[in-house]
Amino acid sequence: MKDVPLSPEQEREIATALIGMEGDLNDPVALARYEKQLRRLVQDGANASAKGRIRFREQLAIAQSFGHPEPEEYARNQAAHLAKIEALERRRDRSFRQAKADILKFANKAAAKVEKTSRTAHTSLRRRAQADRFFLATTGVAEKEGRPVKGGLVGAEIQKKYPGYRLPHWEKTTMPLKVMALSVESHKQGAHTISLHLSKDIDEAARRSPRGIVSYMQDRIRKAMRETFADDAPEFWFVLERDNAIRFHLHGAVVIPQPGCEPMIDEALRKAGGSWSQKSFQQVGRPVSQPIWWAHYTTKSLNLTVIDIDTRLFASTLGIRQAARDGWDGLRRQF
Repeated sequence: MKDVPLSPEQEREIATALIGMEGDLNDPVALARYEKQLRRLVQDGANASAKGRIRFREQLAIAQSFGHPEPEEYARNQAAHLAKIEALERRRDRSFRQAKADILKFANKAAAKVEKTSRTAHTSLRRRAQADRFFLATTGVAEKEGRPVKGGLVGAEIQKKYPGYRLPHWEKTTMPLKVMALSVESHKQGAHTISLHLSKDIDEAARRSPRGIVSYMQDRIRKAMRETFADDAPEFWFVLERDNAIRFHLHGAVVIPQPGCEPMIDEALRKAGGSWSQKSFQQVGRPVSQPIWWAHYTTKSLNLTVIDIDTRLFASTLGIRQAARDGWDGLRRQF
């Protein structure tokens, strides 16, 4: 359900609350974050009320269709029952998300600990995937919140966690930094995000492939793009992410070959992902407008995914990969 318009009264309530917080939140970023959270709470309440009214009208029509003696009472009871079921489903989904977040947090800590031990034992080797992941997460969140991604509080946070941290030469980059370079380059060229869910059949076929899930899906996407765009098939990259214990999905980006072809890109990706009951939700692409944050988002579950997958976790076409490599030194100088 889309967000319903807020009423003038609700907008006044938000404005009044913000005025009351201006003295406590002098930081514009903190105030903006508070406004976003407050607006989301008010919006969720408005959406719930609108959904309740829709439920009541639907149940009232049903009651009237079979001649219920008290249609309004029936409609109220049924609407309340459906709302209760939806609340239980939301609670279940929150529990699943929290469990996944807890496992990921543990996996991140374990990976950082192993990395620290490895670097101590082998001082000549650069094993800093977790340091790079932290750099990407910190700068990505700053970009999303509209804060400077270089120096200042962001730089201090990175140096506190990893003293002396600097971006390496391309030959020493780990997966998080390569993905960052790919995301930034695709943003420069104009790109459409990949958020592709795989059907059960395709997921199982990819798991059975001796080449691994990523290579299997790269071939499927490349084939679908060529069938759609012929010689003008676009460059793309993606990262494999664990969805749950039995399913994976992909995040990445496709360079737009010509304006207005985004629906064709989405349809090609859906074809590569296999038959899905809700096709419109299988792949929902958007412009890559915050490339560092998007790179962080695509790699956020890296340490969780690697527990199940021991082959490569990301892929890219040759053109975008070469462009990302060529632009790396310029990107390094920005930090």
